[in-house]
Amino acid sequence: MLHPDELVTPYEQTLNKMPIYERKLWATGVLDKLLPMLTPSQTVIVLAGVRYREFLMPNLIQAAGEIRIPMEGMRIGEQLAWLTKHNAQA
Repeated sequence: MLHPDELVTPYEQTLNKMPIYERKLWATGVLDKLLPMLTPSQTVIVLAGVRYREFLMPNLIQAAGEIRIPMEGMRIGEQLAWLTKHNAQA
């Protein structure tokens, strides 16, 4: 979970290789921080991959007015191109 102006430092972890119980634990931590900030009138834009969204989405759908996943279904190269394009427009 990031504020749009927040810079991300490099990290060495990925959920892609974590067992399901660790991914659920990670999602619980994210939801604990995120859900208190949401209202039914807000739009949430999710730029995370499937593995990162899997245990977040049911709660996000209930808490927010609209959920957008603009890179859904894109391969990694397409996602990088999309992010580059939209970052340049910011």
